[in-house]
Amino acid sequence: MPSSVGSIPLRERSAEEHAEYIFIDDARGFLGLCQFGTVEFHPWGCRVDEPERPDRMIFDLDPDEDLRWREVVDASLHLRDALEALGLKSFVKTTGGKGVHIIVPLIRRHAWDIVFPFSRAFAERISATAPQRFTANMAKRSRRGRVFVDYHRNRRGSTAVAACSLRARAGAPASTPLSWQALKEIDDPSDLDWSSVPKRLVEAHADPWQDMDAAAVCITRELEAQVGIKPSDKR
Repeated sequence: MPSSVGSIPLRERSAEEHAEYIFIDDARGFLGLCQFGTVEFHPWGCRVDEPERPDRMIFDLDPDEDLRWREVVDASLHLRDALEALGLKSFVKTTGGKGVHIIVPLIRRHAWDIVFPFSRAFAERISATAPQRFTANMAKRSRRGRVFVDYHRNRRGSTAVAACSLRARAGAPASTPLSWQALKEIDDPSDLDWSSVPKRLVEAHADPWQDMDAAAVCITRELEAQVGIKPSDKR
């Protein structure tokens, strides 16, 4: 690996098992990986200086193939509103496919075993209150005509495609950060690709994610109670 690509040993399934993971933190590292033929970037939901404390909670909305894009947008807005009802501000991006990622920024205080159960409880709550629109079950048969709210991106070791990453698919679409208003205006996510997204970023008046760090919150016991999690001794 080039010197611009770093590595860090992280434990695997047990404290005795460790593996080397790579990381980059500047443009040189990014270009170094591209030189190796990297197209897609899929990071953990944390930073390298504190890998056991995630600072992003991600809900991956994975729709049934027969759903129209407008239905996916409507489902995303429904999820945003449900998060806002809990006092959680969220940010959105396309995935480079037909799905959408909704991201809740977190203060780096809680471990994965707090964040993952909370995201699961929220996804299950959404699917219970709007079962005609959502499912929290990953089985393909469960998402017929519905959107799968994939909360598994919040498990330790899981990844999600990075903002502005290209996808190794026909047309080289890009996972594109958007404002909520811009999401409503997109006719087809495949229009956001290797050629259109750079121009979009240059012409944008503001970064749609510029307030993400300021919006970070903690997962409090009160929040856990609101999604049906009983008090635990993990904190």
